[in-house]
Amino acid sequence: MNLYRVESQLTSLERLVPHLTQHGCDISAQDAAQCLMRYFDDSRHAREDKALASAYDEVRRPLKDIAAGRSGRLPISKVATFTRCYREHLLRAEAASETPRALELHQAEHPDHD
Repeated sequence: MNLYRVESQLTSLERLVPHLTQHGCDISAQDAAQCLMRYFDDSRHAREDKALASAYDEVRRPLKDIAAGRSGRLPISKVATFTRCYREHLLRAEAASETPRALELHQAEHPDHD
């Protein structure tokens, strides 16, 4: 997983809210919504984690309308919930992957102690 890419997409989602306020549902907003949906629809994380999947469903509906040019409304509260859930998921995944590695390194450095 490319954390930079994920963070970039989350930031793009957060920036879409003020863009819609300033420019409405213009072609840039529609393109951004399509790209965001394509990215997060393909994200294994957004499907596997129940809280994250639920939060994404709440964001995806308005993104779909924006992508189709039908709406210029993207509730900041839904975006905030989704981005927070996604970032928390990433932190949990990172912590889980580091724990076995830290233990492995410790055991390699101290082979006489179990």
